[in-house]
Amino acid sequence: MLQHRAALIRREQSRSASPSLARLHKNSIVRSVRACEVAPGIYEASAVVVDDIRARAVAVRLERSKQVWRVTEFMVG
Repeated sequence: MLQHRAALIRREQSRSASPSLARLHKNSIVRSVRACEVAPGIYEASAVVVDDIRARAVAVRLERSKQVWRVTEFMVG
């Protein structure tokens, strides 16, 4: 999903001379992070990421299985 979004941004940047599009996703800063255990071996975390143009929410769910952590949900708003 992230690779697809990045490819779309790169394609649009190559087509457009828009100064705001050129600044999109530049200078990204993580403003806040929250994490909580929702059940034994299951954590959910969220972050607010701000760049030059906008703020985005990122959410992830991690589940532990056989000593391995897996991302079972990942959302970018």
